[in-house]
Amino acid sequence: MHINARIIRAPIPPSNGKTVRCHALDLQLIWMFIIILIGGAATLVEVNRSWANTVARVVPEKQRIEIGVSNDTFMRTSVLTLYEEKNIQYFSAGVGLDERKATYPPFSLKCVFVSGTKPFLARVSITIRDQKGHMLLNVPSERVNGPWLFVDLPKGSFSLTARRVDGTEIARNVTVGHGKTTVVHFRWPHS
Repeated sequence: MHINARIIRAPIPPSNGKTVRCHALDLQLIWMFIIILIGGAATLVEVNRSWANTVARVVPEKQRIEIGVSNDTFMRTSVLTLYEEKNIQYFSAGVGLDERKATYPPFSLKCVFVSGTKPFLARVSITIRDQKGHMLLNVPSERVNGPWLFVDLPKGSFSLTARRVDGTEIARNVTVGHGKTTVVHFRWPHS
């Protein structure tokens, strides 16, 4: 914010030991400037707080996830592709601040991919099998653009096998329910 203000003062005669008082207009201008500075800072804090109100939702066509970010002045949206195979929906997220701060629909499984000291890893493929060993879902690495993979599995127990691009695998077993998201971390050693 830039304020263009010019204060014009009448010359003040020498005080000769007497107290010199500021003109009432000068005091008013100083107070106005202080109020504007405080108001501007409060507005910036409020704008930053409202950017944190980020909500992701499945659009009615169920072909994408929209992340809406509002600052009370305008709405900005990001779009993530929502895939569906064998009645199981999934999408990849976690790239950028908006995606990491968003509140997502309650998909039953969230996979987090990490490599060594790096915070996140993308381009991971994952295979999900039921308790009997039947493959339910095979997500190719091209569909995992971020370090998070949300999968809306039915209630039950599953085995997960995640593969990095170099072919190294990590296996996990998980039990998921409805209404809450179970988070599973896959951490590879640094390569």
